[in-house]
Amino acid sequence: MDSRLEFLKRLRIGKLKSEHYKSLFADFNGAIFINLEYSENILNNINCTISQDEMIESADSFLKSELLTNVYMGTDDTSKSYIFTDDYEYCGMFLVYTKEAIKKSLKIARQDSNHTFILDFNKEFFIRINYYDQSHHDYPLKYDISLRSRGKG
Repeated sequence: MDSRLEFLKRLRIGKLKSEHYKSLFADFNGAIFINLEYSENILNNINCTISQDEMIESADSFLKSELLTNVYMGTDDTSKSYIFTDDYEYCGMFLVYTKEAIKKSLKIARQDSNHTFILDFNKEFFIRINYYDQSHHDYPLKYDISLRSRGKG
């Protein structure tokens, strides 16, 4: 019973945040909104064991990131991924084309004060991007990018 009450509380918070949250993804072509309940189910059983991390200077293009560039180049034009921020726990996520998600991920991370995430539709990889603004003591104006993927073989 407590978990259902907690879920309803999060839904209520999501209603307050939804306009801003949805605006982060408004310019995606053919984005499909995934509600909170389905989003939670999607995030179950992610089994990515290979980990890579990098830190890059503030950039306008994902091409400054070796990790993002490698995923982009290894993805076909029809591949889909889920994109979301930490506010998914209130608002859900969006299903979009992977290449578009990668292209726009740095902009979303910079606009929002939360992490930005991209999860491959088939759960082959999971990307987390965090942007540190100029007030960050250790990493001002930098992106912290983490890629988790499944082992091949």
